[in-house]
Amino acid sequence: MPKRKNTTAHNRTYKAHRNGIKKPARQYKRTTLGMDQKFLRNQRWATKHRIEAEAKN
Repeated sequence: MPKRKNTTAHNRTYKAHRNGIKKPARQYKRTTLGMDQKFLRNQRWATKHRIEAEAKN
């Protein structure tokens, strides 16, 4: 018996484009590894208290 065809591209592009070929979602959060720890502690504190101050106003 002859070997059979394993795959074909027929209909693949149609199916792929039905819902659109999308780029992966971008990761906006930068890593803080290797950054100054004193700065990071202050940044966390400042962010927390800025949010609290805005909630009071």
